[in-house]
Amino acid sequence: MVRTSPAFICFKIIFIALLLIGITAFLNADTNKTTLSPRPLITYTPLLQSLWKHQTDAVQFCTPKEQWTGALQVFFLLQESENKTAIGSYFGINNRNTITIAPHQTPRIPANLYSQTLIHNHEHATSKPSTLQGTLSLRPQQTRYSSVFTFHKRLGKRLYATLTLPCSYLKHELNATVHNETTEHTHRSNYGVLDYFAGAVEQIHPSDKQEKLRCAKIKNLHTRTGIENVQASLGLSLLDTEHDTATCAATVTFPSGTQPTGEYLFEPSLGNNKHWGIGAQITTKHAIMHTPDTLVIINNTMELSYVFKNTQKRTLSILDPEGAEHQWGQYVLGGKNGEYGTFPLANVLTRTVSVAPRLQGTGTVTFSVVKKKHAFDLGYSLHARSAEKISDVCWPNNTYAIAKTTYDTQLPFDHSQALEDFISSDTLNHRTAESSVAISHIVFASIGASITRGCHPLTVAGGFAKEFSCQNTALAPYLFWFKTGLSF
Repeated sequence: MVRTSPAFICFKIIFIALLLIGITAFLNADTNKTTLSPRPLITYTPLLQSLWKHQTDAVQFCTPKEQWTGALQVFFLLQESENKTAIGSYFGINNRNTITIAPHQTPRIPANLYSQTLIHNHEHATSKPSTLQGTLSLRPQQTRYSSVFTFHKRLGKRLYATLTLPCSYLKHELNATVHNETTEHTHRSNYGVLDYFAGAVEQIHPSDKQEKLRCAKIKNLHTRTGIENVQASLGLSLLDTEHDTATCAATVTFPSGTQPTGEYLFEPSLGNNKHWGIGAQITTKHAIMHTPDTLVIINNTMELSYVFKNTQKRTLSILDPEGAEHQWGQYVLGGKNGEYGTFPLANVLTRTVSVAPRLQGTGTVTFSVVKKKHAFDLGYSLHARSAEKISDVCWPNNTYAIAKTTYDTQLPFDHSQALEDFISSDTLNHRTAESSVAISHIVFASIGASITRGCHPLTVAGGFAKEFSCQNTALAPYLFWFKTGLSF
């Protein structure tokens, strides 16, 4: 009977505690949000390491005659999210991915937004009632094609370093459609629901002057290509016995990638929005069966990281005088004190703010069977991320307010033309622009083989994973990958 090492027992206790937290933290679904920060690609790498651990162990614990000092891995990844309706409800209203727009006077239609607040006509209440009407549906989806390069270098008998460089093509689709639509005829042309949210509605008539929507626009397709988070780690071997190995490492995540501009809803961003991060990683391997041609092992990886504050563009929303949220208040028309005309409030509610992503953690357990030169992995991974916190919002009080639908834009905007009090820093809704707590579970499987080329082990492997989100606050993708690695 093999005695289980203390390091392995400690790791199991920590991981089970993290798992229980994840299982019991089934939070309520969130809604009326303008920002979703997807999970960075770098946090998926522990579950893509089929045969990689065996390869790096061969480098770290090789004999002096073998003289292997490094290993290189390249894997190719396809990822596509499938919980489109759930993510639509995250951006939608009242936990629904459909938003109904209708005139205020329309009977039997429970509108989420009144069309008079989207396309300005000061005569809507008298001789020219609004006709804009429709149900907007959102079904956001993310698709990612990535290549990830990981280099492992032995620096001494117990010390090693690792560098991970991911490159991605990222595609975000809102899949916005409108049903049962009736357009609105203005002084210049007819406009539909998506025309307004795409930023195509502009009016220059003196009595109904209106600017285009410039921020948080709803357009169906956006792409980004480039480098995601680059991560470096420095590790130390803690334990090396016949049945157990354990390592720990300190990690640094560099602010590579891109930042959202605030121009579009669900805008793609590579990496973690240019934030620095530091973390710690513990990895253990326990052999539960070891024969000359068969090895059955359990690999465990747990990583906890802290992501530091940085500035970003975020679209805030507003609260009503009683402190309740204005549903999609960022899209209604407003005015500026002393100036002429109206504009979507998102144009001024999109601000440069400080965003603190704070903590995120990943725990992975992999059951591996290695038969001669072939390996099969079956595993589970838990990922959890804390809610973001927004601060340092600079807002001019007594400047902007929701405009009355009867406002004649030939007159300067003032308190008498405001539907409510002027928006103050106290009535800004920060929560709308903060990504919520996200917890997700992944099950995965992979198969691989080791091929000897001279004295250098070459590995090839492929795998599949499915991620499940506990709420509507995280994407739930399928992942397919192929990888190859070489020790040298």
